[in-house]
Amino acid sequence: MRIRTSVAALGSALALAAVAVPSAQAQGAPDGPQKVHSGVANGGKSLIVQANAPASFTVTFTVTDPKRVKRLGTHAYFGASSATASGWANGKTTCTGPDTTKKCTAVFTVDPKVQLGNHNAGQWKIIANIQGSSPVAVERHVTTMNIKRATKITVNASPEPVTKNKTLTISGKLTRANFDSLGHGAHANQYVELEFRPAGSDKYRLHTPNLKTDKNGVVQIHFKASQDGYWRFRYFGNATSGAATAQGDYVDVR
Repeated sequence: MRIRTSVAALGSALALAAVAVPSAQAQGAPDGPQKVHSGVANGGKSLIVQANAPASFTVTFTVTDPKRVKRLGTHAYFGASSATASGWANGKTTCTGPDTTKKCTAVFTVDPKVQLGNHNAGQWKIIANIQGSSPVAVERHVTTMNIKRATKITVNASPEPVTKNKTLTISGKLTRANFDSLGHGAHANQYVELEFRPAGSDKYRLHTPNLKTDKNGVVQIHFKASQDGYWRFRYFGNATSGAATAQGDYVDVR
């Protein structure tokens, strides 16, 4: 159940419970002295979510109040504001420290079967509803984090082996998690690059940039074969999609 203003009582440690306290933002009450510092979600990285499996992330932050931090609840949402959010998750929060300064950790789980749809991949906001000495809780911004749909890219070189100076075809397909269908679908009109690692080397180098997938997520390139080695496609992702790199496909040039 979605509870926007739930908070939990604080002791030496805190476990989140669904205790409703009015929010200052929702009630129009005067702003309080509570402040949030040093918010970090998922170690500063985006969260990559598969099509049909839950994913968890951790948020760390510090809360201060000149008198006392009494109750606190941590939440993540997608949308312009918490009042109009189209995606919502409650964190399980623990806090330690003196009454005026609490160091907190909140653990969230998001699931395409529950909170996520294709429409709310992107930037999520994390907030804390904090009650100090006043009976009214205040909403504080903690940090932001991108939730991205997982991607996968394949590669296949043909023919194998290939005669030197004959045509070599490198094909691949880019797919992306679909949170609505809980499956995967073509990731169309995306730019990928082709990389090559010569036999005997441990480093890939750029061969061809700016190759675009078609409506089916397929990418293909043809050129003359010249050297033994491994070929792979690489996709760098975007604001709503994770990056992906294919496992190299070895070609023997004879």
